[in-house]
Amino acid sequence: MRAIALLVLLGLSVLDFSPFPVVGLVAIGIVLTRPAWFLRVVLAIYDQPCGCAKAPPRHSTDGRGR
Repeated sequence: MRAIALLVLLGLSVLDFSPFPVVGLVAIGIVLTRPAWFLRVVLAIYDQPCGCAKAPPRHSTDGRGR
């Protein structure tokens, strides 16, 4: 998912060199419509389960390194 998001952002940045401001319009559209797919993409990038504000720790915090 991160690779796809990176490719989309790179494509948008290349298009932004045109006389038409693409990235700003896409960002405004996302802010105004707040689509559900955007939240799913962000959660997938940060690897958090949907609906959870904070992911549980992946490693033990007891100091033993296991």
